[in-house]
Amino acid sequence: MKKNGKILVVDDDQELLKLLREHLKGSEFKARFAAGGVEALKIAASAGDIELLLTDVLLPDINGIELAKTMLKRQPELKIAFMSGYLRPALTDQDDPGSPLKSFIQKPFSGKSLRSFLRECRDCEKNS
Repeated sequence: MKKNGKILVVDDDQELLKLLREHLKGSEFKARFAAGGVEALKIAASAGDIELLLTDVLLPDINGIELAKTMLKRQPELKIAFMSGYLRPALTDQDDPGSPLKSFIQKPFSGKSLRSFLRECRDCEKNS
């Protein structure tokens, strides 16, 4: 991902989205924000140049894992990262090789932790 690559941040909690905007304001990340999976798919279809998806795992319309799988079908080089307030092992079957759940940040997190996590995701090789 380019140093100023675009990311798509997805969470259904409006207050958290507002906080995430603040955390990323003035950073090297150009972020778009969506309040759910359906909205995220619309943004991704129109933006076309999203390089990293950061999504909550539990969304009311399309869960984050299904959202990631759908977006990966359209854009195989997309990097994926997840966030959740629930413990990672409870989110998905860790033995499922098809699961895109690779990069994960536990809520709550600070703005500094989020930016550091996103830099790691940006600089890592494509999720495999």
